[in-house]
Amino acid sequence: MKFDSKNAIPRYMVVVLAITIIGIVILYQAAHDMLTESDYWARVKERLEKQQKPIPAVRGNIYSADGQMLVGSIPIYTLHIDFKVVDPEHPKQEQKSQLKRDSTFIADLDSLCIGLHEIFPDESIESFRAKLEHGFMPDKNDPTKRGRNCEFRRNVSYIDYKRCCELPYLRLPVSKSGFYSSHVMRRLRPFENMANKTLGLLNGDGQALDGLELAFDSILRGTDGRQHLVRKRAEWTYQIDLAPVDGMDIVTTIDVRMQDAAEKAIRRQMQNRPNTELGMIVLMEAATGDVKAMASITRKADGSLEEIRNNVISDAWEPGSTFKTASIMVGLEDGLIKMTDGVDVGNGVLIMHKMRMTDHNASSGGYHTFLDLTEIMKKSSNIGVSVLIDRAYGAHPERFVDGLFREGMGIPLGLPFREARAPRVRRPDPDPHKRNAVSLPWSSIGYETMLPPISTVSFYNAIANNGRMMRPRFVSAVTKNGQVVQEFPPQVLKEQICSPQTLTNVRNILYKVVNEEGGLGKAAHGDGFHVSGKTGTAKIADGARGYKYLPMRYLLSFCGFYPSEAPKYSCIVCFVQHGGPASGGQVSGPVFKEVADYVMNTGVFRNINEASDSAAVATPLVLNGEVTTTTTVMSQLAVSNDDATLQRIDTIPSDRVPDVVGMGARDAVALLERCGLTVAVTGNGRVRSQSIPAGATVTRGQQVRLQLSL
Repeated sequence: MKFDSKNAIPRYMVVVLAITIIGIVILYQAAHDMLTESDYWARVKERLEKQQKPIPAVRGNIYSADGQMLVGSIPIYTLHIDFKVVDPEHPKQEQKSQLKRDSTFIADLDSLCIGLHEIFPDESIESFRAKLEHGFMPDKNDPTKRGRNCEFRRNVSYIDYKRCCELPYLRLPVSKSGFYSSHVMRRLRPFENMANKTLGLLNGDGQALDGLELAFDSILRGTDGRQHLVRKRAEWTYQIDLAPVDGMDIVTTIDVRMQDAAEKAIRRQMQNRPNTELGMIVLMEAATGDVKAMASITRKADGSLEEIRNNVISDAWEPGSTFKTASIMVGLEDGLIKMTDGVDVGNGVLIMHKMRMTDHNASSGGYHTFLDLTEIMKKSSNIGVSVLIDRAYGAHPERFVDGLFREGMGIPLGLPFREARAPRVRRPDPDPHKRNAVSLPWSSIGYETMLPPISTVSFYNAIANNGRMMRPRFVSAVTKNGQVVQEFPPQVLKEQICSPQTLTNVRNILYKVVNEEGGLGKAAHGDGFHVSGKTGTAKIADGARGYKYLPMRYLLSFCGFYPSEAPKYSCIVCFVQHGGPASGGQVSGPVFKEVADYVMNTGVFRNINEASDSAAVATPLVLNGEVTTTTTVMSQLAVSNDDATLQRIDTIPSDRVPDVVGMGARDAVALLERCGLTVAVTGNGRVRSQSIPAGATVTRGQQVRLQLSL
């Protein structure tokens, strides 16, 4: 059919014109709304936003390895009464309901105030009465009006809130009493500042700042819900659009008792040595790499001690003599150093590549003798190690560095913390003509290499673990409502850091450093068991000044493992100190010993023979408990009761409140929480009194108050 252009084209033009006009109108209206009515639409947006309200998810808890809560989210309540509440089922009977409610309130006021005072003894009966009567009294200008929001108590725990719900008048339905509560979620630390920077902190807005709180933030924080404001009958109320999904919990590898012992040992040494600036410790389980305790304690300007940064992972230092173990291991593995090799260390001073290398006793004349490899390590001779390494690798220093990486020293650990510092082992310049001959001997004794202490202890842990290097593990599982959702099994970084023969030789050397006469690590020797390890004393460079400043600052350390015959734990202890005397063995060694003794004496081992020293008779530390059971166990172990101090407490069934008077706060809190009680602590020192008497029936979730005194 022939196209009729005379009739069709005008029709198309009409359609195009109509569409154009409509488009112009739409654009004009949009421009008009944006330019002339922007304030109106801004008010609409603000009103809609006010009607929308997020429902915060409850942040997940952080637990210790044995299930104790380290950090938890708890609701903190504010209590109110609305004296003008209207029964939504019978709004027309408001006046009659008001009269009945008023008479009930007046009749119950005395008993209500007495009950509130019993729950909150810090506030008097008269104070509660004044608050409630003020809210109940009618408005002077309008006698029909009463208080819509009489707030009579803040900062109320869940347990106390539930107790309030059982009081006269408050136990009535909300439509008859007007009693209601508002709450916010707060982060609770039952053990206060224990493992402060390992666990991490939140800011005022609930945002994770550091530590495990930040590393596992996506798991802990959950997903917020949404709700909007709707009008129902004569009242406005929120309707849930999307329910919140609460955060999941994480189970850490931290042991509360070991963490407590480690922190106390560091603090005691710093209190005894005022020139220490920083104390650090990491305690690790050899087989798994589980970090059982970690702390970094800083001395503030006012002299107080506080964990401010996680220095043990966030700061890298020149490690000093603890690095010598890695250097000797490289030479032994490559066959370039033998156990029979040695060096005549002379008077403790040697010029190497036009620089002065000294031993720690150079000022007293040195050793003036030939030292074999074992003696070099026992006495931590800088000259001995540096000469052996320079002889073996002077022509090819890159092979020495390759050996360090081969054995796992200085490799990234893949820690979950944002603040973790990567280790740095300097590689020599590929061009032999540009190399500095000084670098090799000085790096062999722990200089020109930057390591966070956790890298050093991970290396020593591999020696303890038969050559297998484990990634330090801080979290073992993610749980939801007590059920495991995700597990984090131990991870192997290097299956074998060296050959079995080299490992045996190195372990024998580290054993002799602590246990033989002349070894500088003797201060770390355990009571009734053997320790193996190495001391370290390193000067700390100060920018452009290098090591030429006074007073000199030192990194003093001891790193090792125990028991030597079948290692279970490895540990590093470090102190930063200004001024002398400076000795890693004398400063860090005793702290290592204190923590090791505690671990060995508090039931770590199933078989006491694993921990025993055949040359010593050790009596186990006996904790408070049921005497009959303790006596039976000790008789089976052939340990005389005469050598132990048994402190008897009454045998209390699991459904009874234990007696914690005389205990330290942390022990008391742990014991009571295991019974299902919540604990509020006031004061300092040991428990002087407990609000629920020993032997009372346990009501799970009930709060017990502990009063402490020094």
